[in-house]
Amino acid sequence: MDIKKKWKLYLIHHTHTDIGYTDRQEKIERYHAQFLNQAVKLQKEKEGFKWVCETFWAVERFLQLASAEQVEAFEEAVQAGNIELTANYLNLTELADYELMLPAVRRAAAYGRSLGIEMRSAMAADINGFRLDNAKALMENGVENLFFCVHTHHGMYPARRKQYPFWWETEPHRRLLVWNSEHYMLGNDLGLVPKGIQSYLIDDEYNPPMITENEEQIRYERVTRYLGQLEAEGYPFDFVPIPLSGLVTDNAPPNGAIVDLVRDWNDKHGERIHLEMATLHSFFGNVRSEAGEIPVYRGEWPDWWSDGYASTPESTRLFRQGQRNLQLAGLLQEEDGGNRELRDKAAYQLMMYAEHTWGHSASVAEPFSQLSNAMLARKQSYAAEGARLSCILLDDLYERMGETELYPWRPLRYKIVNPYPEDAEDFAQLLVDSWEIGLLEKGIRVIDTATGEELKHQFIHVSRGRIIMVPLRIKANGQRILAIEPVERTRPRTISSFTFSGSDGVTDVRPLPEEEAMRPSIVLTEHSLETPYLRIKWKQGVGIISWFDKENGRELIRPEAEHTAFAPVYEISPSASPEAQANIRRAMGRNRKGMNVRRSVGRLIQAKPLFQGDVLACVELVYETPGMRYYSAMLTANADMRRVDVALRIQKDCVWDPENVYISLPFEAERSEHNELWLDKGCRPMRPWEDQIWGTGTDFYTVQHGVVVKGASQSVIISMPDTPLVQVGSLEYEERLLSGHPELASRQPNLYTWLMTNYWETNFKASLEGFYEFKYSVAWGNEWPELDQALAKCRMMGTGIVSLRTDRDG
Repeated sequence: MDIKKKWKLYLIHHTHTDIGYTDRQEKIERYHAQFLNQAVKLQKEKEGFKWVCETFWAVERFLQLASAEQVEAFEEAVQAGNIELTANYLNLTELADYELMLPAVRRAAAYGRSLGIEMRSAMAADINGFRLDNAKALMENGVENLFFCVHTHHGMYPARRKQYPFWWETEPHRRLLVWNSEHYMLGNDLGLVPKGIQSYLIDDEYNPPMITENEEQIRYERVTRYLGQLEAEGYPFDFVPIPLSGLVTDNAPPNGAIVDLVRDWNDKHGERIHLEMATLHSFFGNVRSEAGEIPVYRGEWPDWWSDGYASTPESTRLFRQGQRNLQLAGLLQEEDGGNRELRDKAAYQLMMYAEHTWGHSASVAEPFSQLSNAMLARKQSYAAEGARLSCILLDDLYERMGETELYPWRPLRYKIVNPYPEDAEDFAQLLVDSWEIGLLEKGIRVIDTATGEELKHQFIHVSRGRIIMVPLRIKANGQRILAIEPVERTRPRTISSFTFSGSDGVTDVRPLPEEEAMRPSIVLTEHSLETPYLRIKWKQGVGIISWFDKENGRELIRPEAEHTAFAPVYEISPSASPEAQANIRRAMGRNRKGMNVRRSVGRLIQAKPLFQGDVLACVELVYETPGMRYYSAMLTANADMRRVDVALRIQKDCVWDPENVYISLPFEAERSEHNELWLDKGCRPMRPWEDQIWGTGTDFYTVQHGVVVKGASQSVIISMPDTPLVQVGSLEYEERLLSGHPELASRQPNLYTWLMTNYWETNFKASLEGFYEFKYSVAWGNEWPELDQALAKCRMMGTGIVSLRTDRDG
């Protein structure tokens, strides 16, 4: 193809960091340390050789494993500009939040400064998006440029144009320059890596093997065609970055033969097309000097690839627990920072789980493979270890705060702490061990030791004792000491002339209006659950048909909703054979399901009242659902708060075919056009379809603590402590709409939590079987007129106040 410009190609030589996928995770760590040693030697041997460290994680692993002489040589190469440090720690899913990301970026920046280098650039590859929180962490540490290589398999690049820059305005008057690049092995497709050619992106007449005799011909044709295509598309620059890998694999070593290829090419074609191995620093310097006017985009950059964690839902739940524990520790820490080393170890394990690689490349095609299963076990162990270390961190803190040791007959005294800067309304959970239950048989009272106030309470049976639930209000950053005192308290029992249940114990008669005052504060029947604030109704074969706000006379479930509240929606895309398991998934594109998808909805078959008291009542709604041996929603309502806690219990079948499980959350704050769905994204909330970069995905999002449905006069708050993925786009198999598409204006987001999936043909866990419990809380009302107040309530419900057993008075 004839080209008109004189071109300069910046070859960005790096290795894509996948922790796993190609080999055992610990082997990958060793490889990346070895790659940096190799790069140091190559930059000495090959003039013009440049190496870009895609992640700072690889640098940390090198510094940990290398000898003093190797570290000195590496640092000399960095200072000479032949090896470039970049600030992004890992290619992360959106699980990683600002609190996890910030310390890692600070370490990167501090190491650079120790060498006299200010890191101005970061690089991301493979992933399809980047949390605004994490961009903030980069920018706070001096990063000005982000080089992004989106992999559009099951995903898509933003802003509807690749190989083009844009300003990402992360907050008013603060911008990050993004180069929206091609796939991270574009140079391999173009033939610019000797014995490392591929045809992943380019489908032409050559389709060569990785090693071929006519490399030079293929290289020239593909490079000139590519540049000609850029010219035909109106590409405005005369330079272009070409990321490339030393071999046709992720986790590839540096390749010194690229230097020889560059020299040979420039000797033959350099007057028209000049090749240069480059760093991001030099490339972005050219962009800034020559780019002229650059488009500006604002908002979140949701990641199409941030769904792998839904293939290991229990490990993701543990990750979230560990993440909350670290956040709670941060709220409780003394000024000395507590055990910083332990916190850092926990954070590292959680970061490793949040990294975008889930398992071995053959995890779905060969789920029987010992290597696939071993690598998946290692991946899941990061979440378990991160949660374990975070629990130890909290235990250390609690001990310093006065938590008692376990010794015989310690006092039934509890310290309740509100770690939040807002007043809290929650339950103090007072655990009584099994050997202490006898002390409470004749009755108890719960008192506030400072005031002598006797508090309402209710026993809840747990596996190794009892929990006494005490509804409590506690001031911002305040604390209260509660004591359980055994007393002889008997409640005389007889029969009433006004009852709503028969001698069979079944409550299924609706009271007359004049009888409402005679009812207890919480009423649980075969068909409904009612408190002073709420009436929930369900129907056999359907599910929850009403969630009625009694105070304001409003139905909180959207009448047009396709599925009822907390109903399971199950999808399966049947595969023709075990051999077809990978191929059927590969063809799903961005739909994450096949055209042959079968969708079914759980059918309510039983309502089981579990307990009812003056404070709390609980019902278990049991559903019959394909793909599951058991599914139930346990709803616990209370007499003192506008809140319902929900626990989903699932026994999932083992199925190799691609599956999705969604849970419907069709809530609205009020019946008006003022309903807005806000997602908690950490530092800043977002409205799906609105507060995001143009041309990004609109189907699903990762949330931090939950969501808020905000109306003009009240809000519905849904806390999701265990399940971060929400679906708001259509469940149908259809063309997907990107942000900015005009058709979105006529649609309304439909809220589901996307509980689990195994749709990807590689890397994901192949099946979703197991026993699970996932928790949610739903609150509603007009107590949170500002969005920030509603989000604070959402975070508070997910973590809760702290209840410690103590033998101290304060």
